[in-house]
Amino acid sequence: MTAELVLAERRPLSLPEKLEYAVKLSDANMLPGQYRRQPANILWAIEYAETLRITAMAAILGIHVIDGKPGASAALISGLVRAAGHKLRITGNAEKAVAQIVRSDDPDFTFEVVFTIEDARRAGLLHKDGWKKYPASMLKARAITQVARDAAEDVLFGLHYTPEELGADVDADGNVVSLPTQRPPIGPVDDPWASPADGAGSADVGEPMVSREQMADMKTLFERREIFERAARLKVVCDIVDAQVASAEDMTAAQAAAVITYLSAPGPTGTVTTAGTVGDGEPIEYAEEVEPVTEPQPVLDVIPALAETEMEPPSSRGETEDFIASLAKAKHLDAVDRVEDRFTDRFRGRAINATLFVELAISAAARRSELGGMQPPASPAASALATILTRAAESTRSHKDIERIHALIRHHADAGTLEPAEATALMDECKNVYEAVFTRAQDTARSAA
Repeated sequence: MTAELVLAERRPLSLPEKLEYAVKLSDANMLPGQYRRQPANILWAIEYAETLRITAMAAILGIHVIDGKPGASAALISGLVRAAGHKLRITGNAEKAVAQIVRSDDPDFTFEVVFTIEDARRAGLLHKDGWKKYPASMLKARAITQVARDAAEDVLFGLHYTPEELGADVDADGNVVSLPTQRPPIGPVDDPWASPADGAGSADVGEPMVSREQMADMKTLFERREIFERAARLKVVCDIVDAQVASAEDMTAAQAAAVITYLSAPGPTGTVTTAGTVGDGEPIEYAEEVEPVTEPQPVLDVIPALAETEMEPPSSRGETEDFIASLAKAKHLDAVDRVEDRFTDRFRGRAINATLFVELAISAAARRSELGGMQPPASPAASALATILTRAAESTRSHKDIERIHALIRHHADAGTLEPAEATALMDECKNVYEAVFTRAQDTARSAA
């Protein structure tokens, strides 16, 4: 499969024609194993090819379905991006790869992803054969798929990953060498860590297999520890149970219990560990739930003269953009940043008030989190209120602003969108600005007298 892709322009087949084609083609011994004597799988490939606007044979040869997820080579994904009219550039070596996309409908902005060998090490990838033999190719493939997901989601139609990212062994060109062991799921399964039906596993296994609840618990615990890569999760599982596990569904109930026990061990979640045994008596730590101690919440030290001031409702003036709608439409992190820049400019120009500005900052942070972005240490409400206080300190009409800011800090402290320490720090700064404004007003009055 080359990086250049020619869009399919053939007459669409009718359903009976597709069925006849799939049945006849399924007898070909040159087909990849997952399509050989599987006309239903070929029919799926035909339908998916039409969605991607490529030929059915390109889909059959280039797309591999692993644990229910389609994966394609970085070359095919690159071809889809370029066929849509976007520019894709890729450079790199055995240490890092840089992929850039310039969209045809947004030529002034460049999407860029850098994937380094250190990123691969943190993700637990370097033990895989392909990464040992072809690190430069593997790095480029990762950079391409990541930048394509960020910049051109609209042309991928669910084709987000390479087979290697889904657990397959590949060569330097991204061709699949071997697929991971897969077990047909019982009931709908979205990914290897979703919740299968109780008792998922092979019928000839003599002991209970992993249950629905255990699968869900492992998925949650891995996400808490920020382990998202399938290969990295399986490596952790194999280390814990001291056995080769090809997928989560292959685990026994005892193995799953050991993994859950290990991942639940101490951290910032309010657990302590004690010694115990799992399986054949190997010592392992397990988590013992303890009742969390609820710290008394500090009382916010407000400005007495402003204690009864009510918060101004959110408002804007003029033909102001519907920023909530713009955030909902944002498909990548850079788009969220651009919306945030626009509503910040509107706030500084007093086109939107402080209350709406804080609400938009919280919405932007939520959208950024949905798209997989990193969150800053400070809460979005705290960052927005700090910006508001800075403007108030520089304003010539700060008295009314301070009243509104004081009410906003109290509101968000009560609502829990501000941490107690953040609320205290913001209230202290509010007092400083209030005193400065009061002093400035007295000086002005003296000068006028």
